[in-house]
Amino acid sequence: MRVIQCQTKVFSSKEQNLRQMAKYIDEASEAHPDLVTFGEMFTCPYDTSVFADYAEPDGGPSCEFFSDMAGKYHIWLSAGTIPERDAE
Repeated sequence: MRVIQCQTKVFSSKEQNLRQMAKYIDEASEAHPDLVTFGEMFTCPYDTSVFADYAEPDGGPSCEFFSDMAGKYHIWLSAGTIPERDAE
């Protein structure tokens, strides 16, 4: 099994973090990994005071993005943790 661990800079923009993730996965794909992993809370600053601002419902846009990336590159993807919002 080939595993690639990506350690990324975290930006205040969730979209910028996801674009960065896509770039890293694209570059990693050249090594034909089975699993690509990203660190804890890579989609937002690791600051509990902002978690609510970045929170998404279960299966939200970030999860859909992760699923699309995994499917596009035929990899398993471990995308760390993202803040989640409870169902209302």
